[in-house]
Amino acid sequence: MSPCARQSPLVALVLACACASPAPSELECTAWSRPDGDRCVLRAWTVPAVDDALSEPGARDVQAALGRDGDALVAWAHVVMNADGPVVLAERRHETWTLMHALAGPGSGLEPAVAVGDDGAALVTWKQQREDGAVYLATRDREGRWRWPAADAPLSWSETAYEPRVALAPDGEALVLWNQWTGAHFGVALGRREAASEGPFVLPSEPAQLLSPAVNYANAPRLAVGEDGELLVAWYQAPVDDLMVYVSERREPGEPPSQPPADGFLSPSGGPVDSHAEANPWPALHASGVAAVAWTQQHGEWDFPVYLATREPDGVWHRPSSIDDTLSRPGAFARCPQVAFASAVDADEPVLFVTWFETRGDETTVHVWQGSSDRTGIAEPIALSSPGAEAVHPALGVGPRGGMVVAWAEREGDARWRVVARRYQPHTDAWLPSEPLSLPVAGLAPTPVIAVAPDSERVLVAWAQGGVLDGRVYVAELP
Repeated sequence: MSPCARQSPLVALVLACACASPAPSELECTAWSRPDGDRCVLRAWTVPAVDDALSEPGARDVQAALGRDGDALVAWAHVVMNADGPVVLAERRHETWTLMHALAGPGSGLEPAVAVGDDGAALVTWKQQREDGAVYLATRDREGRWRWPAADAPLSWSETAYEPRVALAPDGEALVLWNQWTGAHFGVALGRREAASEGPFVLPSEPAQLLSPAVNYANAPRLAVGEDGELLVAWYQAPVDDLMVYVSERREPGEPPSQPPADGFLSPSGGPVDSHAEANPWPALHASGVAAVAWTQQHGEWDFPVYLATREPDGVWHRPSSIDDTLSRPGAFARCPQVAFASAVDADEPVLFVTWFETRGDETTVHVWQGSSDRTGIAEPIALSSPGAEAVHPALGVGPRGGMVVAWAEREGDARWRVVARRYQPHTDAWLPSEPLSLPVAGLAPTPVIAVAPDSERVLVAWAQGGVLDGRVYVAELP
């Protein structure tokens, strides 16, 4: 894809090309803008052309990570009719994409997850589906050398394992998370490797070493890693009948993560936490020590609002006071909540953002809420998606200077799906207009993912576009 290929229409508003090379300047520009001579101009997206697909047809479940200097990983499951398909990994280093297959023996590769570290290290994990699923991990050292797992060396210790996630802490600590069958119940497993180590991961090998309490089934674990090595893991699990939200915490590097008791859930009683594969629940951390978890939960027969729990720097959690203490307005079917913190302009306390999509009557809309972590002065959520358009699956990213970006899929009437994005500028406290990122071609494009570089406002949005069996992976970038 040419660096100047098909600029976003918003470029007409700023009369600037994102790939131009401005003269050196000492001009201080705000979030999402760059210097151009003696003024600041809005940076523009580069969007793909028809021939810019990273993959062959058959891609789904796309995941992405973005490191320093454009170092990027995009992974997806390659679906093959009546045959085993691998997880495919697209690696970009020095602005060149290379494709690799991540597969450990027979069986299909599914549920990929990727992470890129500040020093060039990287992780890719996936579920290998045979008679039962097993979780595997490949690692890349800071020199760019990959180490691939043998078929007889999964991370998971027995029987069914699934839903793997990975993260690299700023100091280089590597973390891998998954859901593990113990023979009696499912639990949340965490493996880790210390910073600067290239040795084996320390892995759980028995139920007592899991993060979750030994009751019923745990599902959908996700992790957030703080700048100082703090760790927060969230999942949902049924202590008795109703599914509830749990968290495990590590406040200091080197400490073991906590294991909550069976009655130590964050969600309010009165209805089950929504059980689906669309990012429920979602944790977030800030360097100040505040934390948050957002999820959806049943409030009525067809009423699933968004709920929010927050943690103060001293470790005290504030959970919803009752099933009526919702973040989103009740009376809608909400899904896919995501939460993130951004640095506030001229303030010490970070701003908390929560995004989701909801169906209310005949309308399906992407919303965002922003406010303080203590939820004082709560404002009404605002609709980000186009009026009258069906909009689903938002993905949320935060830039290093407090700018936010949300990407989602939408369509109007019988029109084709498209991926669009909106950026939030903290210095004006305003969301920029929608910017289309995807191709105007036939096929679905329902689940974009987003990655933001840790040292800049470079953004990568990836998605699969096409039918269920012939989708191809595309990437748009904000250089």
